[in-house]
Amino acid sequence: MKKTIRILALLFALATVFSLCSCATSSPESLAKAYVKATMKFDAKKVDSYRLVTIKDCVNYYAERDGLTFKEALEDSYDVSSLDEYFKKLKEDYKDDAEDEYGKFKFEIRKVDVGKYSPERLEELKDYCENYYEEFGVDIDKISAAASVEIKVRITGEEQSETTETYITVVKYKGQWKVLDRSVLY
Repeated sequence: MKKTIRILALLFALATVFSLCSCATSSPESLAKAYVKATMKFDAKKVDSYRLVTIKDCVNYYAERDGLTFKEALEDSYDVSSLDEYFKKLKEDYKDDAEDEYGKFKFEIRKVDVGKYSPERLEELKDYCENYYEEFGVDIDKISAAASVEIKVRITGEEQSETTETYITVVKYKGQWKVLDRSVLY
């Protein structure tokens, strides 16, 4: 009986964690907010996990294309020997850049606007993706929706403050919202 209760408690805990994690990316707005928060906290590993094509996908592609092992491709492309080392290096670089510009700072998401794609615009985006993302193993037919998210962030630092805005293109891929690209404004 005690074993059954422990198993049920574990299953309940796992279900709770899963539902909390999936809430962060359950809509274009929640994904964009989570993506920006992870970016502003220099959590490169989390930022990468929100993307449709991850760094691991890219390294696998280049390794296969160039006849290299994963580690050789990682060393060749990013001058590191592991993904953890890559994410650590990236985090340090981003943090140094931000501290150089703002000193210590805090950020606040001020505004989020979501523009969902029409069926016609979605087909155009899928055509675009076919040229750039299929080589990374993305099954374009599994993209079922897309949106452009405008997000405004207020950054307040010791040395300066500013409000900045960015556009993030997100796609619903295999039932999950993923960041297609920060720069794709289709």
